[in-house]
Amino acid sequence: MTGPNDHRSPTMDSNPIEQRLRAALAARADQFQDHDLRPAQAPRTQHLRVAPARPRRLLVTVAAAAVMVSAAAGIQVLNRSQHADQAPSVRVDTPPVLTFTTRTETIADRATLTYPVASVSGGAPGVDARIGTVLNGRVEDLVQSFRTRIDQQDPAAQPLMLQITPENPGVWRQFLSVRLDVLEDFGGAHPSNSAAAVVIDSRSGAAVGAEQVVPDVESVDRLMQASIQRAAGPTVDAAAVATLSMRPGQDGTTAPLAWYPAPDGLHWVVDRGAIAAEAAGTPSTVLAWNRLDR
Repeated sequence: MTGPNDHRSPTMDSNPIEQRLRAALAARADQFQDHDLRPAQAPRTQHLRVAPARPRRLLVTVAAAAVMVSAAAGIQVLNRSQHADQAPSVRVDTPPVLTFTTRTETIADRATLTYPVASVSGGAPGVDARIGTVLNGRVEDLVQSFRTRIDQQDPAAQPLMLQITPENPGVWRQFLSVRLDVLEDFGGAHPSNSAAAVVIDSRSGAAVGAEQVVPDVESVDRLMQASIQRAAGPTVDAAAVATLSMRPGQDGTTAPLAWYPAPDGLHWVVDRGAIAAEAAGTPSTVLAWNRLDR
């Protein structure tokens, strides 16, 4: 059965459960009267806040710029690294080149002095001038010594002569060596033959001593003494040989010994007549570096 307000009539294919549900709903609807109904409320307007659009384009632009800056920095670092590999890390200076000019002067018509004046080019900046100062200073010392001795000679003794001749410079490792052969004639029976040597560090332009060239000066002295004694011949004075050393004496020099390093070894030259007879000449010797290293 259906209620009087049910606008739908059962059909043949409706099952009993559906009929009962329709009947219950119709009965519930019949219980509502007009006073049970409330006036409808006006529809509410919902205000939706729209979030501001994110500046995606700006962010993308900033990010792209950051990537470009990083890439540029990386390229600069790479370029510096490549140039550092290609460029030498240490400046290469040309070896110093020595040039000698001969100067001649006359003193009171009694003596003639002939000596070299060194000029230096190449090498590290500023070193050339220092090398020239050291070399010319040593020559000036020899010249001044001769001038002093002139005043001690008999005025009638003539002619007096000083001649200083530089040997070809030698270079071993960083050491630049110049040997100066000195001939002094004071009018006697035999001229005086001697030698002087200047050893310079070509990196700094400073004169160096034996300690900077050989590690054990005393041991090298003994080896060189034995060698120079054999070179001097039978008239050699062994006691005089034993006094020779590359260490300066009280006068600040190694005279009568002149020593200097060269590519072929360590050279010793002794003044004529200092350790042997005048007839023996100027004793000299050289020991190869491999013999000195033993």
